[in-house]
Parts: sequence; structure tokens; C-alpha cells
Amino acid sequence: MTLEWIIFDVDDVVLDMDQLSQVAERAVQDALTEPLGADAAARVYQGLHAAYDTLRAELRATAGGASEAHRRLIARFEGWQQASLQAGHELKQWSRQSLLSVALEDAGLPARPEWVELGARAYWAAVAEGTRILPDAQRAVAAARAAGLGVHFATNSDGGLTFDPASGTYGYDAAEATRQKVARLDALLALGFTRADVTVGDPIGKPHRAFYEAVLTDVAAKAGAPVDPGRVAAVGDSLTNDVLPLMRMGAERGAWILRKSEGPTPAEVPEAPRVWRIRSLDELGRLGFFG
Repeated sequence: MTLEWIIFDVDDVVLDMDQLSQVAERAVQDALTEPLGADAAARVYQGLHAAYDTLRAELRATAGGASEAHRRLIARFEGWQQASLQAGHELKQWSRQSLLSVALEDAGLPARPEWVELGARAYWAAVAEGTRILPDAQRAVAAARAAGLGVHFATNSDGGLTFDPASGTYGYDAAEATRQKVARLDALLALGFTRADVTVGDPIGKPHRAFYEAVLTDVAAKAGAPVDPGRVAAVGDSLTNDVLPLMRMGAERGAWILRKSEGPTPAEVPEAPRVWRIRSLDELGRLGFFG
């Protein structure tokens, strides 16, 4: 079936967050050095980096059960997000407030909200300054447009949370979290996109079907007509979060990008028919995504 739309994940697919996250973590260390001291700030950095690596490894794993390290981390996030969870919101796995709270605890320090907020501000300032579009993403978007395909972006919330003094944990405001996420996606404007081209996972995010229903609704609004999932392709760096949910809704094909993957690519994913593992978005053309 002929494709009409390609839906891209954003972080580490279009925007280079892998490299940038390391710069941002160092910015957190620098910001916390004055209130905590150099040794303590270095321990916070190490804990933040380790927790981020745990999340990233789980995100890019094949379908299956979570690792023990991931389960332990999520349990700690649940403790820090009690105000949000009790209000009926889903857990925000990528919340830097939660990551920093855990990192402070692991450094043997109290997770004081002013330290958490100082670190979070430093993190996102470094991200805003350093965000770059990946070169193969620029080429892929240009090729899709040249072929007459529509392009849309589907991204999870960054999980921006607000400290709730009454509970001593973090609450959540979906509108503010969406605003924060959209603000850091200004780099997409360089590709000629607008807010209407991005669906953000607030309050319901990936991999929930409700999020992807919202994605297709947003695409239909741009198209001015209902969208046939069978004419859609999904591209992301998480098989379970970005690609398989749309495949289950009838997407025609998918691409799971693992830039550091070993072995020949493109290669069809054995457990996911019509999904290919790739190392670069340049491989989409060889797979016929652009006609």
C-alpha cells in the first residue's frame, strides 16, 4: 500500500539527545557545585548519569519484561510522584525532577526541592542551547516531502513536575508540561514545521493507544480528512514505545533506529513483521519508505 504519512519520534531520532544529555548532566554538576561542594556535586552527576542510562537501556530494549534495575528505579519515581499519581496522572518516567531527586539521595544528600529545581533549570538550559537536528533527519524529512509524504512528530512529555509542599512530593500540570516540551522543540522550526506538526504526550503518553489515537487525530486535522493507518509509517528509537503501538493500529511499516546497532542493516525485526532495524534514517529510502 502507498504511504501517505511518516510519523517520527523526536528525541534521538530527529534531535540529538544522546550526546546532548551528557552535556546537560555536566551542567547540572556545575550548577550544584556551589551549594553542595565539588565532591557531592560529582556524586549527583554520577547518579543522574546512571539512572538516565537505566531508562535509556529499557527504552531501546526489545519487547519483554523490564530489567530489575529499571523496576527499582520506577518504584523510587513512584514515591517522588505521589502527588501526581494521586491526582490520576500516569508516571512520568523521564521527569528530571524525579531523576535528580533519586541522584541526590544516592549521593547521600536530602532531595531538597530548591536543589532539584536548580539542577533541572541547568539541565534544560544546556539542552536549549545545544539542541541540533541530526543530519540524516534533515535528509529524511526532505526526501519525504519531495515524495509528497506528510510528516508528523510524536513525542513523549519531558515530565515537567512541580513540588507539592503538602505531600513533599511532585505534582503535574499537563498544560505547563506541554508548553515546556514544545518550547524546547524550536529546532524543528528550522525544518519548516509548526506546533501543529507535533503531538506531545501530555497527559497521556507513549506507548498507550490513547496517545496514538491523538496522533492520528492531529494528522487528520492537518490532512482535512480521516487518516488510514495502513498508509502510515512509524519511525523511532524504541520498538515498544514508538513503532509497535502504531503497527498494532494497522500502520503499513515501521523502522526502529538504533544508531549504535551491530550487524548488517537494514534488517527485518524477527518478532515484528514489516518493521526494520536501521542505523541511519538514510536507510529509509532503500526500504521504499519514500516510494
